Amino acid sequence: MAIFDTNGNEFQVKTSQKSEHINNNGLDTHMSKVIGGIGTDIAENFYDEDFLSLFNDFESRADQFEKMSRSDPVIKGLLRATINPIISASWNINFEDSENITDEQKKQLDYIRFVIFDDLKFLDKKLFEILTFFKQGWSIFEKVFIHQKTKEFGDIISIR
Repeated sequence: MAIFDTNGNEFQVKTSQKSEHINNNGLDTHMSKVIGGIGTDIAENFYDEDFLSLFNDFESRADQFEKMSRSDPVIKGLLRATINPIISASWNINFEDSENITDEQKKQLDYIRFVIFDDLKFLDKKLFEILTFFKQGWSIFEKVFIHQKTKEFGDIISIR
């Protein structure tokens, strides 16, 4: 690997790659090779890194991220490490002051639990839809209401 100081002097760093065409100033020729570049290139407020050239336009960027999330084991592992603790967490809704809860508040709490955990199938479906944000970078949700009659709550307007 080549390292340059502020005066432009080049220094060689030993690597395990063989290279015969390097002036290595006394280092073993089979142990040194120039790798890498000078870093970020900035032109008219556009940043360009040579190793990120696949991501310069939006279409190829989206395709590459999708391919990496499906096939690259490191990216897939990072996504799983981020998403799995959220999925495996226990979910519940409680009032802060559960000792002084009224019957009306208890009925509201039961209704909220019903809508989120039973009616929306939160842990089965909705949570996975929400967590697509990590992989896709966006999520869209539309609230759709329907009128239904339940045994516990009578006539209600439910989110669908």
